[in-house]
Amino acid sequence: MSDDATPLRVLGCDVAKDSVVIFDSVTGRYETAENSLKALRCALRRVGGQAFVVCEATGGYEAALLAAAGLEGLPAHRGDPRKISAFLRSLRSHGKTDPIDAKGLAGLERHGQLARWQPPNKAQQHLQQLVRLRADLVGNRADYARRMKAPGDGPDKRHIRDFIKSCDQRITAIEAEVDKIVATDTHLAQTIAIIKAIPGCGPVTAITLAAAMPELGKLSRRQAAALSGTAPHPRTSGKSNAYRSVRGGRQDVKTILFIAAMTARNHNPELRDFYERLRKNGKKPIVAIIAVARKLITIINAKIRDAIYKPKKQLS
Repeated sequence: MSDDATPLRVLGCDVAKDSVVIFDSVTGRYETAENSLKALRCALRRVGGQAFVVCEATGGYEAALLAAAGLEGLPAHRGDPRKISAFLRSLRSHGKTDPIDAKGLAGLERHGQLARWQPPNKAQQHLQQLVRLRADLVGNRADYARRMKAPGDGPDKRHIRDFIKSCDQRITAIEAEVDKIVATDTHLAQTIAIIKAIPGCGPVTAITLAAAMPELGKLSRRQAAALSGTAPHPRTSGKSNAYRSVRGGRQDVKTILFIAAMTARNHNPELRDFYERLRKNGKKPIVAIIAVARKLITIINAKIRDAIYKPKKQLS
C-alpha cells in the first residue's frame, strides 16, 4: 500500500512492554500480540488489505511494531502522547484500558493529515541515542559539580569527585564514538559541516541538530519552526491580546537552539543586527532570543536544503 492511498481500515495499536493490543476499525475485533517483530508481522499479515497503523510513542517499545509495519508495506503513524491523550479525552471515555486506548487510536479519522513514520537509518539512530546519553551525563555532571561547591568537606565529597571523573571519562568515550559514526556516514558528515559553518553553531549544536532533527532540509520554514519548538502561537481572546508563546516541539532541539542563539547574538553579524533591531522595537530579551533561535533554524534548514536536496542545474 502506498503512503498516499486511502486505507480501507485503521489499526489502532496500544503498545505495552510485552504485548500490543490491535483494534481493527472494520471488523471491530481486538487482537493481542507479543511485542516482537515476528509476532507483530504475523498479526499484521492476518489483517491484510490496505491498512494504516496508528500507535503512540512509548519510549521505544513501539519500535517492533513500526518495523513490522514497514516490512509488511503498511504506512504507520507514531503519535505525540500529549495529542493522543487529548484526542482520547475528546471521546468522552473515562475508562482507561488497553482495548479502549487501541479503539480510540483507530478513531484517528484524519489519516490523510497524519505524518507517516519514516524509519531512521542505523547511523542516525545510533547517533541520536549517543547524543541523548551525552546530554544526560553532562546534566548530571553539572548537578554534582554544584554540590561539590557547597560548604563543608564531608565524606560525600570524595564520592562526588569520583562520579564527576567517571562522567568525564564516559563523555569523552561517547564523543569518540560519535566521531566514528559521523565519519562513516556521508550524509551526516555533510549536514554537520553545513551547520558548523554558520556562526554561532559549534560542534555540539551541529551534532545535536543532525541527530535530533533528521528532517532538516526537507521542511518548510514553518515546519522547521514548529518541530524545533520556536514557532509562536497566538493567545488572543476577546479584547485580550497576550504575547505569543512557543509550545511543543522537540525539547532537546529547543534547548540546544536557545544556547546557539545566545552565541549567535554575539558572534553572527546578521543575527546580532536582527536581535538588536527587535530590542529597539521594544521586544523583551527572551522574545528576541527566541526569534533569533527561530531565524537560526530557518537558516540551517535552508542551507541544508540548498546544499543536499535542491536539484543541481546541469550545465548544457
